[in-house]
Amino acid sequence: MLGAGVLSEEEIGLRSYGWEGKTPLWLYILRESSARHSGDRLGEVGGRICGEVLYGVIARDPESYLAVDADWQPALAGRESQFRLRDLLMPA
Repeated sequence: MLGAGVLSEEEIGLRSYGWEGKTPLWLYILRESSARHSGDRLGEVGGRICGEVLYGVIARDPESYLAVDADWQPALAGRESQFRLRDLLMPA
């Protein structure tokens, strides 16, 4: 459904503890981060879920930029190139 690569049983690591059931989502997300990115960032599944939740919150907020002006694009004065996330975080 998400198109993400599925973790192997070795990457999940529950069989060595005798776990026979399905992997809980919260544990899958943690193991995906650990196995695929050394725990430094979310994996495909965790990142997608996080992104979808944040988008859903913004989309349902009647005062968000999506509701007020759906065509709005961020821009920096004196800069014609593409706006990136780091441009938002630099002043902070």
